[in-house]
Amino acid sequence: TQSRTLDDHYAVGISSLYNIALIRFQGAGIVGRYGVIGRVFEKLAGKKINIILVSQVFSEHSICFAINPKEVELTKMLLHKEFSFELENRFIDSIQIEENLSLIAVVGEGMRHTPGIAGKLFGLLGNEKVNLIAIAQGSSERNISFIVNEQDVKPAIRILHSSLFSGLDKLNIFIVGTGLVGTDLIKLISQNETLIICGISNSKKMVLDKTGINPTVYQDELENGQEADLDAFITVAKNTPNSVLVDVTSSSTVAEKTAELITNRVSVVTASKLANSMDQDYYDAIREKSKKSTAQFLYEANVGAGLPIIDTLQTLLSTGYTIIKIEGVMSGTLGYLFNEFDNSVPFSELVKDARKRGFTEPDPRDDLNGMDVARKILILARETGARLELTDVTVESLIPEDISPDLTIPDFLEELAKYNHLFSKKLEEARTLWKVLRYLASWDGRKAKVSLKAVGEENPFFHQYGKENFIVFTTKRYHDVPMVIKGHGAGAEVTAAAVLGDILKCKK
Repeated sequence: TQSRTLDDHYAVGISSLYNIALIRFQGAGIVGRYGVIGRVFEKLAGKKINIILVSQVFSEHSICFAINPKEVELTKMLLHKEFSFELENRFIDSIQIEENLSLIAVVGEGMRHTPGIAGKLFGLLGNEKVNLIAIAQGSSERNISFIVNEQDVKPAIRILHSSLFSGLDKLNIFIVGTGLVGTDLIKLISQNETLIICGISNSKKMVLDKTGINPTVYQDELENGQEADLDAFITVAKNTPNSVLVDVTSSSTVAEKTAELITNRVSVVTASKLANSMDQDYYDAIREKSKKSTAQFLYEANVGAGLPIIDTLQTLLSTGYTIIKIEGVMSGTLGYLFNEFDNSVPFSELVKDARKRGFTEPDPRDDLNGMDVARKILILARETGARLELTDVTVESLIPEDISPDLTIPDFLEELAKYNHLFSKKLEEARTLWKVLRYLASWDGRKAKVSLKAVGEENPFFHQYGKENFIVFTTKRYHDVPMVIKGHGAGAEVTAAAVLGDILKCKK
């Protein structure tokens, strides 16, 4: 009924009818000829022959209908007699009969409200090599029926049932990226029975299996998998119910697919900051698509890795808090470098050592240029409703302007050594004022800035240690004593845990 509550499960049942025959006649003379179907119905009704399904192509060049095989001979005789003129004059080419067929119908109230439902169903069947012989959809749009060969009925019903009804409480996960975070995420997912990994892809290979990929041996499957094809990977995710695509890459190509995925009811969980820091129009488009879709877009790991920065800010905003200022140490790498930097070791050597220990990006310039931190403060500012572009963020790069961007990583590190005296001077100037150096990001409701600052003991960031991320929210209610969130904000394990937390939220 119209009052019936709809949910994500657009289909409520699958039915099948074995052993039917298909009568097909076609010809250019049928096009535009009035009453052809009426003549068929009238003749068959006169002999009490029941028509199970009728299908006519848009061009009107062909008409086919299904009946009980026991009535094939009588039907054939009636049609040859009724259309003898059209057959003799080649208006109708021939009347063909196909037997050993079956009919499958998918029914559900939600189908009439679900764009692309036929494409999803037929995509599932196509992946199973099930050939569709004829298709019909009722005018109510609550039923899609199709005819297949009899031997295809069981595999067709199996894949439809599995995709539409089995494991409705489970999520089907498609992971893009198998670096440190992706690897740790797969380990965590292996411990959760409600999550099924259906796809894993890196930049070279991918493996897809809707029944589930064994997370303990996926490396072998991936190594022997097919060539990576992001569009093909996403197509499978689109045709899989309860699907979540997880982006643990640094690829803008994946980020650019976010809006498309959400439109197609695929939830997106991302550790990458790229989708949220692209141009404002794309940022807005993702939110608009999310409002119209049952799919979710979650990105807790964007700022602070495992720390609940995004969730806390969203909760403050949703409960009426006015954000006055956001500031913090938002790079575990730079936090570590300036905690360790005491002039006993040149700054460039400290960067080299941090890189060897895996504390920096493979190319430390990706940390030192400040753009990673700029993206984080941009994301937080946009959460408050600010309309900003990345170019609006004032960024102080720690890479001297005279160093060529075209240098190899080893050459860059050697060149950086020539500027150690600049960093030493900044540190000594801070020390004379009993201050320490911190690389800070801030948003005050008007401007977003990222820069190296000297802070004194009265400043909360004076007490930031090691690789901690340290975020401070100043609001009208948290004014004299701002809200502080601090902890390890970098590392594959804590980032993977944050990503897993977002995946689990997709079940709600």
